[in-house]
Amino acid sequence: MDRNVLQMVVVVLVLFLSVNPANPQTADELFTTGHFEKAEEAYRQVLQADPDNLSALIRMGESATYSNKLKLAEEWLTKAFAIAPDNRKVNILLGETFYRKDDFTKAAMYFRAAGMVPRADKLELFKGLIPNRISGERDSTTIKFETLDPLPVVKARINRGKEILLLLDTGGPDLILDTDFAREMNISIAEGASGVFAGGRTAGVGNGKIDQLVLGDFTVHHVPIGSMPLRNRVKMPKPIDGILGTVLLYHFIPTIDYIHGSLVLRKRTEDHFRKVRKDALQKNAIAFPFWMAGDHFLLAHGMINDKGPYFFHMDTGGAGLGFGGERKYLEGAGVDLTAKPVQMMGAGGPVDVIPVNIERISLGGAVEKDVRGNCLEQQPLSRMLGLEVAGTISHEFFKLYSVTFDFSEMIAYLEK
Repeated sequence: MDRNVLQMVVVVLVLFLSVNPANPQTADELFTTGHFEKAEEAYRQVLQADPDNLSALIRMGESATYSNKLKLAEEWLTKAFAIAPDNRKVNILLGETFYRKDDFTKAAMYFRAAGMVPRADKLELFKGLIPNRISGERDSTTIKFETLDPLPVVKARINRGKEILLLLDTGGPDLILDTDFAREMNISIAEGASGVFAGGRTAGVGNGKIDQLVLGDFTVHHVPIGSMPLRNRVKMPKPIDGILGTVLLYHFIPTIDYIHGSLVLRKRTEDHFRKVRKDALQKNAIAFPFWMAGDHFLLAHGMINDKGPYFFHMDTGGAGLGFGGERKYLEGAGVDLTAKPVQMMGAGGPVDVIPVNIERISLGGAVEKDVRGNCLEQQPLSRMLGLEVAGTISHEFFKLYSVTFDFSEMIAYLEK
């Protein structure tokens, strides 16, 4: 074969491999940038050629978990487990899948196999119990905010005790109680693992359970909890007793209604899901898909100025913050980063940030201008999840809307 012809063949082959969706590298790039449907198509082609490709099986299971397609996730991950039962990621993903199903026995088994002993111990506290069981005669309940700023706070009751104050925060996992408050309530707390908070700061989180959590007209029975010293780190007009996070909200159809100052919780029934979608359509609400990674990280696509789309973490618990972004994404969008660094306090401790003012932030079809934010050198979620997460969208953005999360179809609705 002529040398020039041979070189041309090589070039064509290289180009084919770089764009061929059956190329695992291409599939991984699609996955990490949040193009999950295209990534799944690519992984399916990989599996057609190599049915036992462990990486592709894991990615298919991971993608299904993010989309809350738990039956499908279990199918893919069970195939991966049959090939590599000691693979840590496979065990973690299976643990997360059963955790979302409230099957704590199976979840604990897989978490323990993954070396996540404190988490397994926590779930094993629920042996013989039905965790997160909801009772109440009404189909929905509305709980008025005690405060809107700097962050929403609602009243609740724990174990038939007095009323307490809970901070509403989708950046939190389940129910986290202040360490001193848990001690006052005689709630048994075991040593837990480290949690990751703003700026990548870590802090120890204790583990335990409570018998009852009363939220408006609903009672949630046998609730897993974490604990940490919140009152010293989360500054509010009145000291808070805990944080109400995504895992608990996930058991309802929740609306964080900033416009009317209330948290609306509905039972997860097909009739309620249909009504929520119909109401959103009639009110011309902005609808967009979102994903849930890990046990509680809510992700959706957004834009910084005209750059993107990027993955944003939807964390409502950033007081005074509209958007916190990683330096390289803010620089790429032309955001001015010349301000003097300041220190902000997160649940995990102080974090150094650069204050910024962003001309335009969009989330789905929702666009806000002159958004106050900050710049971090690196976004810790990118490292944790293996995804390209450009930043966190938070309170100052969301407070202009009524925000509903449909955890069945994985669609968020923003009504203004």
